[in-house]
Amino acid sequence: MSFEFSCIETDGGIGFEAKGCGLEYCYDGRNLTLDILIAAIQRPVLLIDLGPLFPRNAKIYTGFLEKAAQISALLYSGNQTLNLCETIPENKLVHVIAELTKTAELAHDVALKNDNCFSEKMKKTYGLEMFTLENPGKNTPSRSAYRLALKTHNGIEIRTLAGSARTAIAKTAEKTLRDGVTIEFLYQAGKPTHNAHTLLALSARLSSIARLLDKSFNPQDILLLADKKTGKNSSERTV
Repeated sequence: MSFEFSCIETDGGIGFEAKGCGLEYCYDGRNLTLDILIAAIQRPVLLIDLGPLFPRNAKIYTGFLEKAAQISALLYSGNQTLNLCETIPENKLVHVIAELTKTAELAHDVALKNDNCFSEKMKKTYGLEMFTLENPGKNTPSRSAYRLALKTHNGIEIRTLAGSARTAIAKTAEKTLRDGVTIEFLYQAGKPTHNAHTLLALSARLSSIARLLDKSFNPQDILLLADKKTGKNSSERTV
């Protein structure tokens, strides 16, 4: 089943409130800020300024953030819960969520077709010589409408063609892990290097972005599958 995330509009439709699995979100459309709270105790965790995002869709961004939180909860709990607040100590929660906001922001850029901004952020974050996501065939029908290319400062290049931005990002994540990291290790005679670690982090980030963009991927499905394997009733779990 597809991932669903609903909001209740506030302030005459300028803002909204939304409940996730363990987290609550309050968007102030006047100040362009998103307040994230621990739902069970109504305690603020992080206040995000969405003003710098342009173009901007706060609901899409928040949906990506909640989906990222659910995926992280699954990873930290061994597929036991979607509630991040149950898996991360409160004193570390802010750091985890702050990292998730970066992935949500990147997915938000891609969803709004802000490819140049997305590319520049990826290039800067991972210290790449070049990173470009573009749709050269947007004016002509093509099965390979999106092109993603990256190049490291020591010459490793990865290029991908795909029918959608999400698929291009997912394929690049795979190629970076399979080819880029392997080549880097060969260059350095099998010794771990800063570049190898950077490529691993890049691959992980791209994979996470692709999952957020995949409308058919729902973390709830992973939980249900875990229930079937263990024979546990899903109602016994806390989501």
